[in-house]
Amino acid sequence: MEGKGDRAAYIDMAKGAGIILVLLSHLEGVDPALHGWISILHMPLFFILSGMTLCFSEKKREGKALIKQRAKGLLIPYLSFSVIYFLVDIGNLAIGKIDGARFVENALASLSFCGKSVMWFLSSLFLAELYFILLGLKKNRILRVMGTLLAGGLGCVLAVVWRGLFESTPLSIPGIFLMYLCKGIIRSFVVLPFVGAGYLAGLSPRAEKEDLPDGKSLKRLKAGAGVLFLVLGIIISHYYWSDTNDLIIGDPLLYYSGGLCAFAVIFLCAALPEIKLLCIVGKASLVIMAAHLDLYLLWAGMQPAKLIYRAGFPLWLSLAATVVFTLILGVLLDMLIRTFCPFILKGFSENRVCNRRGDGV
Repeated sequence: MEGKGDRAAYIDMAKGAGIILVLLSHLEGVDPALHGWISILHMPLFFILSGMTLCFSEKKREGKALIKQRAKGLLIPYLSFSVIYFLVDIGNLAIGKIDGARFVENALASLSFCGKSVMWFLSSLFLAELYFILLGLKKNRILRVMGTLLAGGLGCVLAVVWRGLFESTPLSIPGIFLMYLCKGIIRSFVVLPFVGAGYLAGLSPRAEKEDLPDGKSLKRLKAGAGVLFLVLGIIISHYYWSDTNDLIIGDPLLYYSGGLCAFAVIFLCAALPEIKLLCIVGKASLVIMAAHLDLYLLWAGMQPAKLIYRAGFPLWLSLAATVVFTLILGVLLDMLIRTFCPFILKGFSENRVCNRRGDGV
């Protein structure tokens, strides 16, 4: 599937589906089975998609130029939203919503590049992409694959060590900074295999219409693979859940198997015709991700949805309304940022550009 211009539509559609899953994961009342399924794939999905766009970008630039491009696209949003979070925390401290200890911890999380709240995603993604780019400088694919797998295994081991050292130990301010610093580095190791998997998917050449002139055979293949991965994810989620943010990894085999079920979303989006509304949401996914918790976008989306529930409508309709209202607010906020503060998202948008043929998957 090809999008307009230089964009592959299924990338934006998958990001749109992913951010919907993120919103559902933070709502009370979601069925536990659905929540468990979401937990194993919603964040890995974004790392895999980022690995795919990294592959597309590497076809145009390499080495320092590629690092500069990815840094511009990820660090500027990280710094910008971290500053906004800090200002919001000043207000929360003033009204007593958080205490001084929490205020300091939040600031240290941002300064250590661990990331406060959802900013952990951008910090972990940048470091993982940096490692992956450096591993590829020698043009040795075997070295890159082995380095990626070893880093993932090391990250899973260090996650257990980190939780044992820091989870229940009272810490001084330097100790808190060290804790967050280590956490950010370990998370980037843990998610590196997802970035690598996405990169490999981006390398795969797009089949050209195969045995049917309209390409239906390829779409059916993608749809079938998507359903297969979807079923696999459902099975795994019945026995396992994870939280990459808090380094709750558990069984590495189940962690990465569950995460790779994110390909179910990608394959299904690649098999479907372009859904413009989902593409619009996908293009605004970074802003929605950054704003839905700490900038209270999700809270705002809940307010009209509560009226629906109080009117006697079923809970699922209220949850769906919350997601819809939040997405609308997120898209509007994304438009405002692009209009009045375009520097925040300019580099990130460039990072998401695919090659004109939309190769991969």
